Amino acid sequence: MPGPRSAASLAGSQMHGSHEVFCGIPGASECPYGQRPRAVPQAVAVRLLLTGDPIGADVALQYGMLDAVSEPGRAVTDALTLAARIAANSPAAVRAIHAATAELASQGWLATDRAVAEAETSPDHNEGIDAFFEKRAARWSPLP
Repeated sequence: MPGPRSAASLAGSQMHGSHEVFCGIPGASECPYGQRPRAVPQAVAVRLLLTGDPIGADVALQYGMLDAVSEPGRAVTDALTLAARIAANSPAAVRAIHAATAELASQGWLATDRAVAEAETSPDHNEGIDAFFEKRAARWSPLP
């Protein structure tokens, strides 16, 4: 069975972004660092990860971050239709494809884990989280 983000679709009006950078955390919940640069041009991936800027579903589709964009109100129906199409295929082949893509993604997660571990040892980690909950601008420490 495919896991999270095996196939993704958003309604055309939804926004997509990696906002963790605002809190001093690398974009860990978004995707492994190894995945976004492979899915989109590296310059675009780096800009999105460093700025946290949101992009619309249509732009995410253009860069290959999504495989489809649903009309508003149709995302669940379209996702269920896609799931039925996948389920009609050979379970062994679907499982093998999923395992192969999960293995590729795990390489990116290793880089993500290293980045998160490094960020968590920084004073900026707590400052970013505190600033978020206190609804104020973060006061970042200078780099050594």
